[in-house]
Amino acid sequence: MYYVGTWDLASYLIVTDKGNILINTGLSGSASLIKKNIEELGFKFSDIKILLTNQAHYDHLGAMAAIKNKQARSFM
Repeated sequence: MYYVGTWDLASYLIVTDKGNILINTGLSGSASLIKKNIEELGFKFSDIKILLTNQAHYDHLGAMAAIKNKQARSFM
């Protein structure tokens, strides 16, 4: 498990042989930083197969739709 979130909002990447799991996506503007953090660890952003959240608040899932829809594309 790797911390890939922002300095104040937690997002975690769990790496598995069958695809990776991303828990929480932070605010809507967090998508590009999460992608950068994942790639700096040496993992492919496109290998995320499951998105999870631990609560339905904007600060935990704000970027979820963007990550789901643009997984392998770059963020602005």
